[in-house]
Amino acid sequence: KRLAVFPVWSRYVASMTRLCRSWMRSSLVFVLVVSVLPAVIVGILYCALSVSILYGLLGLLWAILILLTTLSPIKQVFDCDDGYFSVSYFFAPFFWFVLLGPFGAVMYAVTVLLQQSDDEEIVSMTTRLLSYYDIIPVKLLGLSFALVGHFSSVFTYWFDHILSGPGLNQAFLSQCFSHVIEFDQKEEACVRRQLIVRSIIIWLAVTAIVLVF
Repeated sequence: KRLAVFPVWSRYVASMTRLCRSWMRSSLVFVLVVSVLPAVIVGILYCALSVSILYGLLGLLWAILILLTTLSPIKQVFDCDDGYFSVSYFFAPFFWFVLLGPFGAVMYAVTVLLQQSDDEEIVSMTTRLLSYYDIIPVKLLGLSFALVGHFSSVFTYWFDHILSGPGLNQAFLSQCFSHVIEFDQKEEACVRRQLIVRSIIIWLAVTAIVLVF
């Protein structure tokens, strides 16, 4: 199911696919070029705006603007039936933004959009890359579920499977969620929404603490 997310980058991906895919045969090269090129440009602009221009204020505003273009609206995250949607369209791009700045967020968002391609080779390559891009965000989100859900049950599973490979990302997160559900009498959709809201609050709080100190 294709959803209306990352509209700015969707147009970019569509244009690059139309212009470059016919002569750029290697799916790996194509995916890396298309995802890294805008990330580098955005990163360079961020660095330029952060150097002594209004004490870095313009750089900060630019970074926030770019972050907003790489995150799905919260309502869409809540309403989507796919439990992994929140990773691909919110938590993972936010993680890469915190780690690498605008460069990381854009690179990740464009890679996610390339996964929606009609080209099977591109879909296969992006799926493989995203499994590695997602592995740390998924583990952190699972830990968030433990902190805001049923701690002992979720954390026990989380600790026992923390070294699970990238191919098990979705299964790992699904099991963390299941360990919360079994101790909660509310509807599954309601529990999922509460977990996402509380996890977002934790991620924002931790990010703020890290930035301050």
